[in-house]
Amino acid sequence: PQNRLAREQYWKAVAADPAFSRAYAGLAMTHALDYQQGWGGDGAASLTRALEFAEKARQMTPEMAEAHWVLAFVHVQRRQHDEALRHLDSALRLNPSYADAYALKGGIYTYIGRPTESVPLLHTALRLNPDAGSLYFLLLGRAYYFLGNSELARINLEQTLLRNAENLEARIYLAASHGLARQREAAVWQADEIR
Repeated sequence: PQNRLAREQYWKAVAADPAFSRAYAGLAMTHALDYQQGWGGDGAASLTRALEFAEKARQMTPEMAEAHWVLAFVHVQRRQHDEALRHLDSALRLNPSYADAYALKGGIYTYIGRPTESVPLLHTALRLNPDAGSLYFLLLGRAYYFLGNSELARINLEQTLLRNAENLEARIYLAASHGLARQREAAVWQADEIR
C-alpha cells in the first residue's frame, strides 16, 4: 500500500490473520527443535529465538491454542515446567479436545517426577487422537516405566516401535523395562539393537 493509513490497515489485517500467527509458531518450533536436536551451532541463540517467535504468535492471536502449545514446548526446552503447564492449561481452555496439549502435559508430569498424573492425560490424548504417532505411546510407556509397571511400559513402547522402528529412546526404555521385569535376554537384545 502506498499511503501510511493504508499500510497501517494492511499490517493490522496481517497481524490478525491466524495463518500469520501460525507461521511464527512454526518458526518457534523450528528453533526449539534446533536447540533440542543440536542441529545448529548455537543452541542458546536458537532457544532465545524460539521464545521470541512463540511469544509473537501468542500476542498476534491469543485465542489460538496452538500458540500456547508452542510456548509450552519452548518452556519445556528451557526447563521452565510450571510456565509450560500454565500455557498448556490455556491451550486446553481454548480447545478442550487438543490431544497434543494433553500429551505434552502428560510428558511434563513424568519429567517432573509425577508419572501417576501423566497416565490419564496420555490416555485422553490417545482417545482424542487414536491415530497418534509414536510419541504418545513413547510418553505413555515412559510414564509406566517410572511407575514400575514393566508390562504396560513394554506394551506401549512396542507400539512406539511399530510406528517408528528407529526410535532410539523407545528402545532404551524398552531395554530398561525388560531389565525391570528381570527379562535379561530381551533387555540384552534391545541393547544390541541400540548399538
